[in-house]
Amino acid sequence: MKILAVCFVGALGWWDGGHTLVAAVAKRLLEQGGASDVIATVDNMLLREASVWADYSSLPRVATWADKIKETTSERCEGETRCDGNGVFSNIHFVDQPIRLYGPDEQFEEATWTSLQETLLHNVSYVNGYTTLNEAMKVVINPDGGVLDANRGTLWSQDLAVRLITHLVGDLHQPLHGIALFDPALCGATDDTVPCTQNDAGGNGIGLDWTNVKNYKAMADSINLHGLWDSMCQYAQWDATDLTLDQIDDEADKLIARFPTQFFKDKKVDLGWDWETGTETVLHEDLLIATSGRVEDQQIKFGENDHARLYPSTMLVSTPNSDGKKNLTLALTDEYIDWCSELSQERVTLGGYRLAAVLKQIAVSRPDELAFEPASASHATSTVALTVLALTMTTVAAL
Repeated sequence: MKILAVCFVGALGWWDGGHTLVAAVAKRLLEQGGASDVIATVDNMLLREASVWADYSSLPRVATWADKIKETTSERCEGETRCDGNGVFSNIHFVDQPIRLYGPDEQFEEATWTSLQETLLHNVSYVNGYTTLNEAMKVVINPDGGVLDANRGTLWSQDLAVRLITHLVGDLHQPLHGIALFDPALCGATDDTVPCTQNDAGGNGIGLDWTNVKNYKAMADSINLHGLWDSMCQYAQWDATDLTLDQIDDEADKLIARFPTQFFKDKKVDLGWDWETGTETVLHEDLLIATSGRVEDQQIKFGENDHARLYPSTMLVSTPNSDGKKNLTLALTDEYIDWCSELSQERVTLGGYRLAAVLKQIAVSRPDELAFEPASASHATSTVALTVLALTMTTVAAL
């Protein structure tokens, strides 16, 4: 049996293709809905960093910036420009909502589940995709629906907030950015009586076995389950600058045609001004996707369709390693990749619909005149601010 090695990589969310498509769907919906002024307003808020990030300072490519800033080898990271993001942004792309596949009731005890949920979602000092997205929203959106105070934030902070929002709305629609598998096997335990807090980092700890896959080309050995989903199961493996803007628009139009508004009639497309509740809605969807189930009294009740889960138990293979723990590998099938590709396209498109609604809120909230930084402020201001942010977030993440 051919088993590919597990490689733990940083959480990148959808790769460039997926993130670009989320923003492109939003952009095309706004253009088709006669709201091009919203696009102009948002693009104008991204001018602060345009001199350094020229290719990533307008819709839709700006949606990949929060990953690009983590680069350490790009020529953009040389000389005056610094790519501090590798330390700054490592924890903000995901939320490790816990799921269990084995044991009594296939889930944590309710008290443990509630405690973990409270820490992940409602502890304001905990840095993750949920808290970061909500804080970014506060910088550029008035939850009351009116115009923000002109003194609210600086040109740079608003630029940064928009960059994070366009990215994180996409991230949280990638199911493996909303959940993490906790199981005693990952800690070397043999039963549920041993406390275990180790998880698979949203699929980063699950290797892939391509032996039974006939219709898809095996990806690199370094690609794990998380990476497979980031690629939209090979639907969008291109870099943001590989396609022209017209080509990106065409790809977005295909998704909109395939998943029109009525397709999402059972979901909230416009999550409203309360994005703490809105973000929880998205994360709740991730839980249901992970389990093909339902939530009752804060407990996940697994559905009977084992195939339609992120971690189909019939496809998971565990092998012991030298330290007594177990390596988990997913024995892929063409059916699983088909399902993953279809669902990824649906989630990217839904993320685009929701991002379009958010961008409208940003435009409505934006004052006509802003108390910007002095015109003489240089790019060094951004570097200093980013460094301060890095120190703050690193300190908080360590708590």
